Amino acid sequence: MNVEYTIEELMISTIAKRIGDGFLVVEGINTTLPTAAYRLARLTHAPRATFLSLAGNVYVNDPIRLCFALEEEEALKHAIGFQGSEIPPLYTTFKHDFEMLRSAQIDKFGNVNSTVIGDFSNPKVRLPGISGVWDVFGLDDHIRCYFPRHTKRIFVERVDFVSALGFGDGSPQAREGMLGSGPYEVITNLGIFRFDEKTKEMKLISLHPGISVDMVKENTSFEMVIPKEVGTTEPPSHYELELIRTKIDPLNLRAIESASGKERLELLRWILEEEKRLSETGRWEGIIR
Repeated sequence: MNVEYTIEELMISTIAKRIGDGFLVVEGINTTLPTAAYRLARLTHAPRATFLSLAGNVYVNDPIRLCFALEEEEALKHAIGFQGSEIPPLYTTFKHDFEMLRSAQIDKFGNVNSTVIGDFSNPKVRLPGISGVWDVFGLDDHIRCYFPRHTKRIFVERVDFVSALGFGDGSPQAREGMLGSGPYEVITNLGIFRFDEKTKEMKLISLHPGISVDMVKENTSFEMVIPKEVGTTEPPSHYELELIRTKIDPLNLRAIESASGKERLELLRWILEEEKRLSETGRWEGIIR
């Protein structure tokens, strides 16, 4: 039976399937699709998963609601412990199992850019910056990236600025001195990608339903490794979609990730107003719990 779903819902389901029961997962700030995926995993096959929410730097073991303005308040309300804010201890003093990041650019060797588009001294666009991304890529073994819009402007031959080192130029020496093993997987609106063990070049692993190899090539600025046989991504189930739409993200925050321009701004304004209304009227708890 065919199930209708959005690409955001497919990506949430795909990410959730990678989270095992008992996993400790690191959750970024306003990384909506992975955040929804953590909740989905917790409500389905991974009831003992724990989140380290960077909104408040606290451990959370409850599938709290997805929100923007109230994110830190929600995390603190359901906290079971406090981690602290220093990045190196965050990745060296405890074992965690899963984390996903998003950036403005990624190249064939998994280097990412979240700093500038164009020349650093005179950029076309100045982006949020490195923050802890360099440390994460240098120290962590479980890094995955996600991109709701797989385009040539994002999947570039070479990033304009290396905010975090993937596999450098692909040489064995590129990650010398770094504790982490480098990025592991990339999930986009077109498919799932990993990195070739020998060349460290990006490699197509799975195509989403309805997506062809040619579509991936047309939206990528570099040649990636294309195996003779490529898998097909498993779509979300009816039950997963019901959880996403009614319990995890009834305000449709997931759509923010793919929206652009005026549509994105209008959706964000509506979500913030709705969060405020539900909170002030006392209906916030009832809509989720």
